[in-house]
Amino acid sequence: MLKYLSHVVIRFPRTILVMLALVTAFFGYHIRSLRVDFSIEQLFPQNDPDRDVYFDFRQDFALDDDLFLMVYETDSLFSPGNLELLRQLTWELEDMDGIEEVFSLTNVERLSLDDDLLTMDYYFPDDLPLDQAGGRRDELLRHPLYRNVVLSGDGSLGGILVNVDDDYNTHAAREELLSGIDSLRITIPWEWHDAGLPIVRTRYVQLMNRERAIFLPLAVLMSLIMLYLLFRQWRAVLAPLTAILTTLTWMAGLMSLAGITINIVSFITFNLLLIVGVSNGIHLMTKYYEVLNQGFDHNAAVQEIILRIGAALFLTSFTTATGFFSLIATNIRIVQEFGVVLAMGAMLMFLLTIIIIPALLVQLSKPGEEEIRRHAEGTRLKAARTLGRWNEEHPRVIVGGALLLLMMAAWGISRVDTNAPVLQDLRSGDKLSADLQFIERHMGNILPLEIVYHTNATDGILEPENLQRLHALQTYVESFDEVGSATSISDHLMLLNQLLGTGDRAIPESREQVNDFLALYDEATVEGLVDFNYSKGRISARIRNIRSDQANRIKGAVMDWAGTYLPDGQSIQLTGATLLALKTNDHLVKNLTYSFLFAFLIIFISMMFLFKSVRLAGLSIFPNILPLLAAGGFMGFAGIELRPTTAMTFAIAFGIAVDNTIHFLARFRQEFERNEGHYRPAIRQTLVTTGKAIISTTAVLLLGFSVLLLSRFVPQFEFSLIAGLILTVALLASITLLPVLVTLARPRLRK
Repeated sequence: MLKYLSHVVIRFPRTILVMLALVTAFFGYHIRSLRVDFSIEQLFPQNDPDRDVYFDFRQDFALDDDLFLMVYETDSLFSPGNLELLRQLTWELEDMDGIEEVFSLTNVERLSLDDDLLTMDYYFPDDLPLDQAGGRRDELLRHPLYRNVVLSGDGSLGGILVNVDDDYNTHAAREELLSGIDSLRITIPWEWHDAGLPIVRTRYVQLMNRERAIFLPLAVLMSLIMLYLLFRQWRAVLAPLTAILTTLTWMAGLMSLAGITINIVSFITFNLLLIVGVSNGIHLMTKYYEVLNQGFDHNAAVQEIILRIGAALFLTSFTTATGFFSLIATNIRIVQEFGVVLAMGAMLMFLLTIIIIPALLVQLSKPGEEEIRRHAEGTRLKAARTLGRWNEEHPRVIVGGALLLLMMAAWGISRVDTNAPVLQDLRSGDKLSADLQFIERHMGNILPLEIVYHTNATDGILEPENLQRLHALQTYVESFDEVGSATSISDHLMLLNQLLGTGDRAIPESREQVNDFLALYDEATVEGLVDFNYSKGRISARIRNIRSDQANRIKGAVMDWAGTYLPDGQSIQLTGATLLALKTNDHLVKNLTYSFLFAFLIIFISMMFLFKSVRLAGLSIFPNILPLLAAGGFMGFAGIELRPTTAMTFAIAFGIAVDNTIHFLARFRQEFERNEGHYRPAIRQTLVTTGKAIISTTAVLLLGFSVLLLSRFVPQFEFSLIAGLILTVALLASITLLPVLVTLARPRLRK
């Protein structure tokens, strides 16, 4: 196959390039339809009972993710001037498209009795006498529905609660809405802090889009610089770059045509494929100069590089694709899509690289003799020879160092924490992160926790004994330190009973009282807290940015409470985006572990068939497992939590790191035959030739990953850090430990 391909490329280079340009133009045209979608629902596992419970909840009740809180700081919350500013802002917000409801100090309703009639007024109307403001403030601080919503618990901060219309719960609509809100707030001289899932989602997407617009061009620029520094010839820069950009264009077009979006997982797709492409290009160009130095004419040299390195590049691309494709073992659609796209991209990168670079080289003139010698020899050659001698002289030091690293890694791995919170993705110093922490400290918790009480009877939630159970459950839930305020229909009925009934803030004593109270009440006020036939009651709570072990403890305790206090036939369910996101993290970490084992098995089998030696395949695995163990140990010592992105790093980086071993052993087989079965000369010559390319490609890979160290997202920063560590250790293992193991084990090689 490679021989046929080499003949076609040599005979028809211009025709091939024109045809590829036309296909690239086709895919480039379709890139404009590539969508960005960062909705959290994409991360929920498929065929999961908790996912089904969550979507059933969303059908019965209002969404739990369409509220956000704007907290403001000012010198005097209740001065007439500030209240008037707030009143005007509240009116303008209520008139905005996309906002369903707004609650602030100036429009929350105050129930009162006037001549035995229930009346509703505002706590702070525009004609409120100044001497009554303090009393109204104290009432709000005791109010179960408004405290830590429109007024902080200590009375020093104000809040505006915004309910977003369900039709505006998309990124584009939310972005336009928040832009309009910002234009209103900029005229008010207050300090603003924002929190809530609509805010988090929108700011995350905006930040990711900005980083994507910066990091991909920056990675391309750094790759260009690195290629030029390595080869000092523009042909060695432009030829690989053409193959890389062509592949990226094809993949973006294919994603658009297949309806695959850029999302919270896949937005680093093109950075990863860029890194893979640069690595392929370096190996191909290094072989090109090496073959020219052996005396081949230009066209013969181009044909020879396809034949000599094509098989090794195919296998490295296959192992890289295997690492990517292993992500399909997860039960989350966008992670599966991410793995498939990367796997396809890696193989497409190989195919286009092995065609485009040779076709372009044929069209260009042969490099000068001095240029050829400089690339084939030079300082890197001397360094490789020095390394070979050092390996031969210090085998015990190398093996002992590897074993010591292995023991340290095992200790570190035992310290790895697998309980990452939901909102810990932003690095310190980011305004969104600071706002979330500020509001959590001063206004209570911000993430949704939903409990649904099933009475399994029409109008069952209106029975006083069931309302008592609902209130008792709410009180129990609020007793957890991690849980802040909670709201249910019982709060409203208790307030009405205080005004119209016994005068106590307690559950009404009879069903008739419940019906009478609700008849006087605006039905829309409680419709989000009960289902359509009043058989279910909702407790809508706010919870701290907790970890999965804390969530499991709370869920277990609440279910135990229900088992103790609810009668037969009744039940509760805990749900909400927070719990489902935490479960997704746990699910992904476990599934990605299986993905890695799958990738490991496939790569081992592939290397066994390539080298026709079980012993050599086994020897090749240890230098590639060691970097992964070292990275796991580093995570334990550095306090880096095992989250989905870090778990994905292991499968992805393993597929890339094993490329060094494949290139080394593929060249070793050739040198072993040339040196008539002598191991040490074969290893020395392998280090002198392929060793240079391995070091160069790893340097470029590290440079490509280092771009993400600038990311403001903790997962991307950690992904870059861990991948860089894996690649560094993999390089050292490939050029030191692997040669020593091969020399000591002396595996038998068959032709």
